[in-house]
Amino acid sequence: MATNFDDLVEKAEKGTNESLRFVRKRFLATWLAVALLALLVGIALFQSNNASDDAREASSEAQDASDLALKQSDQTLAYLRGEQGIAGVPGANGEDGTPGLPGSGGEPGEPGQRGPAGPAGEPGAEGSPGPMGSPGPTGPAGPTGLTGLTGATGSTGPSGEPGVKGDTGPQGERGATGDTGATGGTGAQGPQGPVGPPGPVNVLAASVLSVNSPADVKSANAVCPAGSVVISGGYIIQGPSSINVTVEATANNGWLINAVETVPVATDWAVQALALCAQQAAAQ
Repeated sequence: MATNFDDLVEKAEKGTNESLRFVRKRFLATWLAVALLALLVGIALFQSNNASDDAREASSEAQDASDLALKQSDQTLAYLRGEQGIAGVPGANGEDGTPGLPGSGGEPGEPGQRGPAGPAGEPGAEGSPGPMGSPGPTGPAGPTGLTGLTGATGSTGPSGEPGVKGDTGPQGERGATGDTGATGGTGAQGPQGPVGPPGPVNVLAASVLSVNSPADVKSANAVCPAGSVVISGGYIIQGPSSINVTVEATANNGWLINAVETVPVATDWAVQALALCAQQAAAQ
């Protein structure tokens, strides 16, 4: 008896475990059915704009799946509440029955969808030229061409007849002064003038040499002799060529030279004053 009781407990536990597994499967199937329902409804709504018949069929299938899921859900809730027992474990499959007689041939099914286009075949041989078509319409005018080269100048035409003389216009503004004209030819010789004063008879020269020393300032005054007047003069610097001096000449009945050394050097030098004097002839 103890062994039979243990076997019964073991079978009961095994049956309980299988029932729980079945309940879990039913519960999972219920939620999968609900998810499938939502998916089918979404597909039906998506395809409703293009295929209303397919949408109604999918909606019907979704409704059936929803009813089945609700039914299974009600059964699961009834089991959990203790109102209904769990369905028994399906029994083993029975032996296959004798095959039935072949049924009559069904009606031909609807044509399937058109398959994709096959690959392009090899190019065929070139056909003979077809007949020439009629001329097409005239195309639009092309753009204006470039300007051609300028032609050669034509010959001068004949002169026209003189026109009628017009009225005298108003006097214009005074023009600018013209350039000075060329010098005219020499005029006729004038009459002889009166006798002038007597000219100089002799030309004399006077010369004075300053002191030869390294002094910076030198002076020399060449005075014309009595009875003569100075008409020109000059000077000579005696010393090294590197000496630079500033000279001031003054005509005062002679020729006064003042020389200043611009760059003082310790070298002897001198200045010589020269005067050209003219001696006038006595008045007659």
